[in-house]
Amino acid sequence: MLGGHPRSVLVPLAVVFAFILGAWSTIDGVVSRWLAVDESYSHGFLLLAVSAYLVVQQWRVRPAVTLFSPFWLLPLLGFLLLYIGGSMLMIEAVQQFVLIPALLCALGVIWGWRELVRFLIPVGLLVFAIPFWDYLAWPLQLITTKVNEILLGLLGIEFHVDGVFVFLTGVGAFEVAHGCSGLRYFLVGLTLSVVYGQMNFTLWRNRIMLCVLSVVFALAANWIRVFVIIHQGYVTNMESPLVGNHEFFGWIVFALSLIPLFWMANRMERSDNATAKARVRAPEDIQDAEQAEFSRFSKVGIVFTLLMLLAPALALGVISTQSSQLIAGQKAPRLMTNADWAPYFQRNAVRWVPVIHGADNIEVQAYFLRKGLSEGRAPKAIAAIEVYTYLDQKPGKELVQDSNHPFDRERWSIKQSREQTVDHVDWTVLTIQSRQTNETITVAFSYLVGGRWLADPIKAKLAQISAAFAGQPDVHQVFVALDCEACASDNLLNSVLADTQKQTKIFVSRMFKPQ
Repeated sequence: MLGGHPRSVLVPLAVVFAFILGAWSTIDGVVSRWLAVDESYSHGFLLLAVSAYLVVQQWRVRPAVTLFSPFWLLPLLGFLLLYIGGSMLMIEAVQQFVLIPALLCALGVIWGWRELVRFLIPVGLLVFAIPFWDYLAWPLQLITTKVNEILLGLLGIEFHVDGVFVFLTGVGAFEVAHGCSGLRYFLVGLTLSVVYGQMNFTLWRNRIMLCVLSVVFALAANWIRVFVIIHQGYVTNMESPLVGNHEFFGWIVFALSLIPLFWMANRMERSDNATAKARVRAPEDIQDAEQAEFSRFSKVGIVFTLLMLLAPALALGVISTQSSQLIAGQKAPRLMTNADWAPYFQRNAVRWVPVIHGADNIEVQAYFLRKGLSEGRAPKAIAAIEVYTYLDQKPGKELVQDSNHPFDRERWSIKQSREQTVDHVDWTVLTIQSRQTNETITVAFSYLVGGRWLADPIKAKLAQISAAFAGQPDVHQVFVALDCEACASDNLLNSVLADTQKQTKIFVSRMFKPQ
C-alpha cells in the first residue's frame, strides 16, 4: 500500500505495472522482435535480465526513498502525448522511442533526481533493445559500402557501385544488405560498454570514452568482415564458402575486436580516479533525509502518476480508430474504362510488383493498348493497376511504413523520379530500370485517404486522423505501372492516370464500408 515505509518497493512496482498496461500494444511488438532470434534485437531478453540484476544491485546498496516530485510530471506528460500522437498516426517508431524516457520520468516523479540518477543506467540500458534503432541501418549500409569502395579501389579491383550493390566486373555482385549494416555489432558493442562502465567506472568521461571506442571497433569489425567476404568472392570467382555462409565468420571478427576494446577498458579502470567515487553519506544522514523526504510524500500525486501512465491505453480505447470491411460477394469494377484499352488476363502482365506488407485487400488489374495491335505480336503498351487497401491499421500493418516500397530494390533501381499532377491529383512517378536486363518501366503511385489524393507519404499519414473521425477509416495506395516502348509514354500515362483516378473512387465506394 502507498502509506507504507518510504523504502517500500510497492510504489515503483505499481508504476512499472501501470506503465506496462498503458503501453502494452507497443511493448508486445517489441517483445515479438526479441523472439526473432536471427534479428538485431534477439539480445532483448538477456538485456532485460541484466537490467533487472543492476536494478536489484542498486536497491540492495540502498533502497530508493519514495517521494512526490511534481517537476517530473511535465516531461512525463509530454512523452505520453507524443506516444498517443504516434499511436493515432500509426508511427510505431515514435511510440517505441518514448518508452524508456517515459518510464524514467515516471520513476522521477516518485523518486526525484537524487534517487533516479542511481537507476538511470540500469533502467535506461533497455533502450538498446528497442527496435527504433532500425533507422540507423540504411545509413550504416551506405557507410559500409563507401568504406569498401575505398578499400577495393586501393587493391585495383575492377568494380562499380550502385547504391548498396557492389558489382565485381566479370565475377558477380554483392548487396550490403540490412544484415551487413553492422547494426547488430553496434548495439551489442554499445550495450557491453555501458554495462562494463556501470559496474567498473565511476568517472562519466571514462564511460563515454568506452562507448565511443565500442562504436568505432564494432563498425570497423563489420567493415573488415564485408571487405573480406567481397575480396574472397573476387579471388575465388564467388566459390568461397564465405560468400554463401558468413554469419559465423562475422561474429568471430566481432569477438576479436572486443579484445583490444576491453584491454583499453581495463587500463581505464585502473586509472579511474578514486576521488571521483560518489560520497557515501553516514547512516544517520540518510535516515534524516528519508524522514524529510517522506514528510513530503503525497498519495494523491502517486495515484495521479499511475493514472497518467494508464492514459495512453484509456485514451486510445475511447478514440480508437474505426475500421472498415470488404463488402462480401461484390464484384470489383474495372479500374480503367478507356475504350483504347482492353483487359489483359495474363498473370504478371508487367514484370514489376511493389513490396507491400499487411494489406487487407489487394486488387490487381491489367490492360493492353488496342491501337497498333497486330496479330501474333505482343501489345505495344501494357498497364498494370494495383490498389492496396488497409481496413484496420495497427503497428506493422500500416499504409505508410518503412517496409513498404514501390518496387523491389534488389531487382530494380531508380533511373528518374518526378512529381506529376493530373486533374489536380498529385502522383509520384518513377522510371525504374531492371538490374538484370536494363529494361525500364514507369511506375506512378499515390495515396487515397478519406477521399483525398495525396502523393506525399507524410501528408497521407496526417490525413488518416481526419479520415478516421470523418468515418472513412479505410485507406489505399494506388499503383499504375506502364510498360511502353514505342509510344509517347508521358501522354499515355496521363490518360491512364486520369481514368484510374475516377474509377478507383468508384471501386472504393462499392467495395468497402465502415463498420
